Amino acid sequence: MNIGLKIRELRKKRGITQERLAEYLTVSAQAVSKWENGTALPDITLVPKLSAFFGVSTDELFSTKPEVTDKKLLEYKEKLTEYKRVYDYESAAELMEQAIAEYPSNYEFIWELVHALSHKRRRDRDLSRIIPLCERIVEDCRDETIRQCAIQMLCISYSDNGQQSEAVNLANSLPDCTVERDWLLEMILSGEDKIVQAQKNLAQLADQIVSQLIHLSSNDYMGLHDDFTYAEQIHFAETALTVYSTIFTGGHKSPSSGAWRHIYERMSELYLWNDDIENGMKYLRLAAEAAEYYDKFAAEGALYKPIFVNRCKTEITGDHYIDSVRLLQLMDTRKPFDAVRDTEEFKEIENRLKAVSGEK
Repeated sequence: MNIGLKIRELRKKRGITQERLAEYLTVSAQAVSKWENGTALPDITLVPKLSAFFGVSTDELFSTKPEVTDKKLLEYKEKLTEYKRVYDYESAAELMEQAIAEYPSNYEFIWELVHALSHKRRRDRDLSRIIPLCERIVEDCRDETIRQCAIQMLCISYSDNGQQSEAVNLANSLPDCTVERDWLLEMILSGEDKIVQAQKNLAQLADQIVSQLIHLSSNDYMGLHDDFTYAEQIHFAETALTVYSTIFTGGHKSPSSGAWRHIYERMSELYLWNDDIENGMKYLRLAAEAAEYYDKFAAEGALYKPIFVNRCKTEITGDHYIDSVRLLQLMDTRKPFDAVRDTEEFKEIENRLKAVSGEK
């Protein structure tokens, strides 16, 4: 089959225009038209991009064997996992830029680039890059999970970019939170399956409540100045601890402890901001213990012990973050820790975390 006819066939099958294909390949729409009309051939450098874009066997268009492409994709994913586990999002972004240059329609890689770019502080994010990438995913991607992630990020990015009406309109186009997979499953399952799903939903809800309370404890995150006093912020964080302690009664020495580290670290920051060194160091020690326990002992498939969630098992993927690395980064960059950075206790905690993270 003429390669131009094959391109047209694949393009129409994907339901995209010549202009959209040209945009991905960084060529003109006229060039794509000439290929499909048989009056010109794609440049040889575009061959891998065309194959990757359409997701077809490389044997269909080129002499390259499919396993070569599959191996390269796997290499990118494995390297990305390494960077994400140690919170190295700058390297992750560079890697995904390289991957997208080779696989321009790989929406998983496009989303991972957005994800890496978004890990800067909100006011430091490059919205001129994030917004177009999210819009591309929303318009063209057929993987609904990736699309929903992009829609969420696009709402936030529109708002941060001063496009409030676009953000609100996009958010209002979505169903409310009750129309969601896990809640629907709880309604339609029965017996033991229903109990397991209900407990999973409770655990997720506890995580969400804790996350919201931690957000409320930060005037910076909420876009405020001094609207909440330190006492009020500490109250939010303490309430988060109470909620989590009520559901996960085993404390931070439980199968999964990532949220415990987050709560303790935030409480440490708040107390140190308030010049309460004793409590600040107390919660920093607890944050380090939670991070260390999680990194050493968290295991896939371990059952939770508290009665509220004792049918749930931990779900830990190969790319789960190393909590000790994250806490070290926060200790190194967050201003509240300046007050104790030179103390022996702080250095002892720091060295212990370095030893733990070095084992991973």
